[in-house]
Amino acid sequence: MQQILYILKYKILSGIKVKLEYRWNIILKNLASVIIFTGFTIVSYLFVIKLITYFLEELNVGIYVLNRFFTIYLFILFTTFCFANILVLYATLFKSPEVRFLITHPISFFKIYIIKFFDNFFYTSATFFLIGTAIIAGYGTYFGFSWYMYPLLVFGIFIPYMLLAACIAAIILLLGVRITEFISIRNITAILITAYVGVVVLFIWSVSPMTLVNRALIEYPFIDNYIAGFDPWFLKYLPGYWITEMMYWLAQNHHLKALFYGGQLLVSVGILFSITVVVGRRYFYSSWLVSMQVREVVPSARRNSTSGVLDLYGSSVLPRPVSVLIKRDVLRFYRDTAQWTHMVLIFLLIAVFMFNVAKLEITFLDPFLMTLLYLVFFLFNALIIAGITLRFVYPMMSMEGEALWLVRSAPFRMQWIYLSKGAVAGVSLTGVAMLLVYVTVSAVFSQTSLLWFTFITQFLTVLTIVGINLGLGSCFAQYNEKNSVRVASSQGASLTFLIVIVYLLLSVSLYVPFITGYFERLLVFSVHTVTWMTTPLLLSMTLSAFVLGIATTLGLKALRDDV
Repeated sequence: MQQILYILKYKILSGIKVKLEYRWNIILKNLASVIIFTGFTIVSYLFVIKLITYFLEELNVGIYVLNRFFTIYLFILFTTFCFANILVLYATLFKSPEVRFLITHPISFFKIYIIKFFDNFFYTSATFFLIGTAIIAGYGTYFGFSWYMYPLLVFGIFIPYMLLAACIAAIILLLGVRITEFISIRNITAILITAYVGVVVLFIWSVSPMTLVNRALIEYPFIDNYIAGFDPWFLKYLPGYWITEMMYWLAQNHHLKALFYGGQLLVSVGILFSITVVVGRRYFYSSWLVSMQVREVVPSARRNSTSGVLDLYGSSVLPRPVSVLIKRDVLRFYRDTAQWTHMVLIFLLIAVFMFNVAKLEITFLDPFLMTLLYLVFFLFNALIIAGITLRFVYPMMSMEGEALWLVRSAPFRMQWIYLSKGAVAGVSLTGVAMLLVYVTVSAVFSQTSLLWFTFITQFLTVLTIVGINLGLGSCFAQYNEKNSVRVASSQGASLTFLIVIVYLLLSVSLYVPFITGYFERLLVFSVHTVTWMTTPLLLSMTLSAFVLGIATTLGLKALRDDV
């Protein structure tokens, strides 16, 4: 135990020393992080209060339905955090240079496992912690919780909730790596992806939001009654359900019932953490040896996989240096199992989303509601692109690693490296964005001019988001980190994502008056002209060009400074 505390102490001290280093880029990064993270938390807190007010006072659906919506959100948050921990923990435990360094010292494998487990937990939990804090603070403010309840709920309930997900991830990972002796890693990955998508889809299907609202309306006007008899049988066994039930009973001033659900969560965390410790003590060393064998076998099987379309020396319509750079990025993506498996998972979730949206039949006669629905679709599509970009575009420059200096010796400009990555990401994500726009907008709105307006604005949004991620990914590049998942989970990545959120909010604020006016004219006069698009498109192009220009300038400057 003394060794664990000793290593954790100096890891914390080294982290603080890096954060307090007096260099302008470090100071700027830390200051920007504080501002953006604080702003994100405050905006999320205000959004939660507004959401609760809207559900309870305008939609008038009652506390039961509100809490079930939070249950759905917490379940998705839990499963996402669990899956993210599996990906990042694999890099932390089996690919980290620090693990190889610690192995050479008189430290047991079990202690290394505990150190890296908590290292990974705190590394990946920052953004989720802010989201949970905003939900608890907003909920507590609306229902008038006492001041001491906030730290108790955040540190005594929500952090254990995240720790529970991390424990499940660690158990799945160690057992999964251990059985790669009998089942290929590709099959295990496919099983995990299928299980993740299946669990999320089945849960949302079983706890349908529309079904919740319809069942609650049966009890009208007694909408605040405790009508948990409508819940599916399995719901009471989920950690998110325990949290929302605890919040419900706190809002009703029944503290003993709230304590019962909080106790269930804490007992479950204790049991799962004990199992995690036992599994780690028994299987980490053997799993580490298995992972070494997998890494030795997989590269040799792929040495001759560059023939055909991805042959670096094959002919191409592009200039040879540009063609080689693009093919090189594609090959790097293909060879990283975490990359393409995560991409497959994301596209499966997108397919589920588009399938459900395509079946919607919504008719509004209120311009405000039509504008709100349109902006919800627009923002949701943009957030999907933002998530994909953060996961795959932000780490692109970091993944060059030490090879960047070898590439630098080639006879072409550094701008070609930067722009080739932007071109690959921009073209790929534009196709995804256009498909999302076509499915979501055409499913609800049949106006051609609105569809074309959305195509253009989403195209500008994609270019800007790619530019922000590539630019800041170059500014905060981690050339010594070999795993893209950890890069995409870093502080710089979180800062980048929040900057993208700010950009999206600015973009939406520009569109609101014009979209509202468009729907008003459409409903009143049943006609419209394409001239309404001119001003918002010009504003969108100006904002995108400004942000893209700054991001590209910063990215190229950082790239030149590094090499």
